[in-house]
Amino acid sequence: MSQQLSLFERLSQNTVRPQSKDDWFQLDTAVLQAFTPHGPIDEDAFFSGRSELAQEIIDVVFQKGCHAIIYGERGVGKTSFANNIKDRIFSRTQSFKVIKRNCTAQHDFPLIWRHVLDDFQVDGKDSSEFISDNVSGYDVYKILERIEVAQQPVIVIDEFDRVRDSVTYEKMADLIKLLSDSGSSATLIVVGVGESVHHLFGGHLSIHRNTRQILMPKMTPSEIEEIFLTRQKILNIVPTDSVLDQLVALSQGYPGYAHLLGQFVFRAAVERKSMAVEAIDLKLGVERCVQKADEIVLTAYDKATRSTKPVHYYKEVLTAFALTDANSRGYFKAKDVKEPFSHIMKTPMDIPNFSRHLKEFQLDERGPVLLREGKPKSYEYKFANPLLKPFAIIAGIKDGIITLNDFAQSSPNVR
Repeated sequence: MSQQLSLFERLSQNTVRPQSKDDWFQLDTAVLQAFTPHGPIDEDAFFSGRSELAQEIIDVVFQKGCHAIIYGERGVGKTSFANNIKDRIFSRTQSFKVIKRNCTAQHDFPLIWRHVLDDFQVDGKDSSEFISDNVSGYDVYKILERIEVAQQPVIVIDEFDRVRDSVTYEKMADLIKLLSDSGSSATLIVVGVGESVHHLFGGHLSIHRNTRQILMPKMTPSEIEEIFLTRQKILNIVPTDSVLDQLVALSQGYPGYAHLLGQFVFRAAVERKSMAVEAIDLKLGVERCVQKADEIVLTAYDKATRSTKPVHYYKEVLTAFALTDANSRGYFKAKDVKEPFSHIMKTPMDIPNFSRHLKEFQLDERGPVLLREGKPKSYEYKFANPLLKPFAIIAGIKDGIITLNDFAQSSPNVR
């Protein structure tokens, strides 16, 4: 352990490069520890980029009877932010008791509150004992009013989108309204995947004036870049400007993809015994990380592109969809697919060349991959799982559908 620390101290001072086989092994291990694609993100760059959101949460907690619902697409860092509520925002004060619980597909309203309230006491008993199988929002409200605690309760319920019980949506909405109307000292923060608060609550929530709706956006390019620059300083492994730009562009605002790409691309440089991350490392790292992506995304991609027909172009069309410019809501138009698809096929392509794919990608048989809204002749489409979009580009590079140079030329901020 002392040797490893000694190596890192020398690396951070930029006075030495690894010499022995053991040095390079330690550095490879350090890269694995520095990039964590399959866990919540815990770093200053992530948190500082969301300082306005943090201030919103502080405002909510300090306003009596105010509550918050944090929503957004999958993979943007909602769970990481929820962890920060407990570990950073209120970690230095004794005035609040922050309880965070995660939902699963098996959770319903009684189970959620049994898990939340097992940290509190009522009349000398665990308050969870007062939760019956048919507990109502009013029942939970009354229990929260009776709990024995010297600190103000801040209750964070994460991954609420995994709940599949419509009764739970209704009871949670009722509880939020009761807590708001009564000016309760308890603050409830619900977190989950959804295009809107109504979507997250299955259409059952009527927004109360004291319920703050907080959209969690994707990270900005500069925030994603900071993920790599922070690790560059720690590891003293330096990507070229072009490689750094492409890593940022390939991540598309998702911290999980930044960590996945960073881990494999930086390790490729270490494998060459190089402290510089170059184009060859980017290519190898992109190819290797495809099989290590999220299992849900891998399965979705396989389902979308699987075919027994020799000529089907599912992968090519999906890559073109992923490369097509979308609006702020993630929607694109069929006419805008023509240019990237023509580039991929190396011949002019028009909408009839991929209209079949547009229809099939909306079916359960292939996902669905796409969601559609609008009217005929003005339909717009978006990826049902936004994380499939950057993966389709990475997989397209691996399969030779596009090259890294093609991608760089289509990305305006790549040097």
